[in-house]
Amino acid sequence: METSPRIEHRAVPRVPGDTVGPLKLRVEPMALSFSTNVRDVSIQGMGLIADQAFVLGTSFVVESGPSGIALPKELTAHLRHATMLPDGRWLLGCRFSRHLTTEDFERLG
Repeated sequence: METSPRIEHRAVPRVPGDTVGPLKLRVEPMALSFSTNVRDVSIQGMGLIADQAFVLGTSFVVESGPSGIALPKELTAHLRHATMLPDGRWLLGCRFSRHLTTEDFERLG
């Protein structure tokens, strides 16, 4: 069975997330915190692997990366899509409230 290549619609392509460690996120406005792994990331958004789905439009505040150090300026990620993966986890596609900076990347991994 042949499949066609996936067409990339993003203005800024994402790179694999293995350069970014696990993130600690807070779900707004519930103040529920959880950790998740980054699948891919760009200055505009990221794909997360999570154990549960969330409602589209949910906002996550990035509290810290693996170092536990907070970002210099608050960063919010807004859920744009959620796709169930074969292993039962979820791929969450998020767009950031602002572009990531070099300092953000340094603190995230």
